[in-house]
Parts: sequence; structure tokens; C-alpha cells
Amino acid sequence: MTPCFYTCLSINLLVMMRERCPLCGSTNIIYDEERGERVCGSCGYVIEKSVIDTSAEWRAFEPEEALELSRVGPPERAIFHDKGLSTKIIVPRKTSPEKLSDYIRIKKLNSRISDSNQRALRDLFALLRLLCEKLSLPEFILERACVIARKAREKGLERGRPARHVALAALYAACREFDVPVTVEEMLKEATAGFSWTEEEEKRLMRRGLWRCYSLLVKHGITTPKEINIKPFIRRLVERLELPTKVVEDAMRIYEEARKARLTVGRNPIGFVAACVLVASRLNGIFVSQKVVARAIGVTEVTVRNRCKDLAKIGYVV
Repeated sequence: MTPCFYTCLSINLLVMMRERCPLCGSTNIIYDEERGERVCGSCGYVIEKSVIDTSAEWRAFEPEEALELSRVGPPERAIFHDKGLSTKIIVPRKTSPEKLSDYIRIKKLNSRISDSNQRALRDLFALLRLLCEKLSLPEFILERACVIARKAREKGLERGRPARHVALAALYAACREFDVPVTVEEMLKEATAGFSWTEEEEKRLMRRGLWRCYSLLVKHGITTPKEINIKPFIRRLVERLELPTKVVEDAMRIYEEARKARLTVGRNPIGFVAACVLVASRLNGIFVSQKVVARAIGVTEVTVRNRCKDLAKIGYVV
């Protein structure tokens, strides 16, 4: 079987042989490697400039040598615990019962060969992938969360802590870095689904574990906290409540006024988002109850009511 390197080389030569000079029609095309130009060997016409050489930088004179020097393969992927470089045993669809048992045995042996660190990363990344699927997050968030989780494990931050807490902290850090409007309550709701304990008790424990792990990520320089961009949260809440676009602009203006008056210092910004949208909707003649707004963004009615009292200090009375 002819190696891939020589197959591609022969195809390139055939393409160059078919090419003709647009000036004289000659097929004598010369490629100047130093200048990156393709020139007609008959009339000297420069057919193409700044040609990028996509061939390999090494030379091989034997097929075996070409196979040894070739480094082609899939790129590294951060979403896999082994970066997608290890061997995976796949069972073909049409497999006899006798060979099926052999495949299962080989897969079991292959999983036993991997060390405990790789197995822990595999479980951690599987948990991150599940959370991203439930929250409908894009793949770049999953990749960043996997990178953060891998660095946390390399520095030993996962030791003595549940993997679920580390996964939640890594996912929250990734969402905060890219200004993705996902609240902590939404993460906790998906992470606690199916637990036998009471949901509120489990949420309380996970919330505490999430913030502890996140503070460790910041302390060790794995992630850098930045001010939460509330505009995506306002836009998302307005879309959920099916309110007009004018409410987004008014809510942003109200929030900026509250921030300049230093009313947002030490407060949960999500609560202020709910209050600003509520006030903005009332200013536009649309009545939305505190209960509906609180449920849509994942905070309590008391929080919305208290933040509305804060906004009343700058003249916005509901």
C-alpha cells in the first residue's frame, strides 16, 4: 500500500502538470521555494506570489522512513482526560459472540492499565460534560472548565473535596470569564437533581463547597475574578419574561445609576438585575409581579423586594 505522503506528492505533481501559463499556455511551471513564487519556465511570467508551502518540512527517500517521520494525527482536545491521544477500544457492530467477549476483556484490561489520576480526571470531565449538556452551554465553556479542573487537580486542590464541588467551581469560573449568563442557583439545581436527600440541604452544602473551591482557584492563580457583566443577565431575564427590548435599555440605565450611587457594593448582582428589570417594566407600563421575576432568575421574593427598596433611594419607587 502506497504511503499517504507519496500519494499526496503525486497528486500535487499532477495538479502542477495540468496547470498552464495564462500568458503563453506552457505547462512548464516552476516553483521557487525561496521566494514562494510559481513562475512559468518558458516566458518567465509570475503566476502566483507568496505561495504557502503546505508540504512536510522533512524529506524521506523510502516509504518506511516517511511513515516514521510523519506526525499527522488529531489535535489535542482539552475536553478529554487524556487529551484524545490514548487508544480507545471500539467494538464493531457486526461482531460474533466469541469475539465480543474478547473485546470486552481487552477494554477491561485497558481501563485497568490507566492510573488513578487518569481515572479521576475521566470521572471529573464526564461530570463537567453532563452539567454543560443540562445547562445547554457551548463547547468552549466545557473546554475552559476542563482546563481549570485539570490545573486544580495538578495543584492538589481536589484532595479531600468532592469532585462535584470542584466541577461546579470550574464551570462557574469558566462562565464568569466568558460572561455567560448562568447563575449559581441554576448550576446547583442541575447538580442536585436525583439526590435522595432534601434538595435544599444538598444545595446548601454544594453552594458552600462551590465557593470554597472557587476561592482556592483564585488563590492559586488558576482563574482571575472579574466584575460580573450584568448585561447578559438582564437580556436573558427580559427574554424569559417576553418583555420588549426597551426594558433592557431602561434596566441597564437604572443599574448604572445604582452602581454610581454605590448601592450595589456588597450585594448580589443577580438580585439587582431582577429589581432593575421589575422597575423598568413598570416604567414602560408593563406589570410583572415580584414572584414571576424571582422565579425566572432564581432568587427569592424577599431579595427582589429588598433590592427594590434600595432602588427607591435613588427615586425609583415601585
